[in-house]
Amino acid sequence: MWHLSLICTGEVVQYVAANAYIEVPRMVDRDLVARVGTSATPFNHVETNARVAELKHLREVGKDINKAFLVI
Repeated sequence: MWHLSLICTGEVVQYVAANAYIEVPRMVDRDLVARVGTSATPFNHVETNARVAELKHLREVGKDINKAFLVI
């Protein structure tokens, strides 16, 4: 089974579940994920706007992770 992920660079990557090292359930709202789409590039403005919203969220999470890492 293939999985798709939108990464913080804006790329959609495809991989098999066995290659995933970590999973964070419900990190992004399910409705937002459904609007992102599955193609390498957005198909319409709905997918584009959803990807922008998700990327903003991913970048904020990345900042929080970096702050926590600095404390450690």
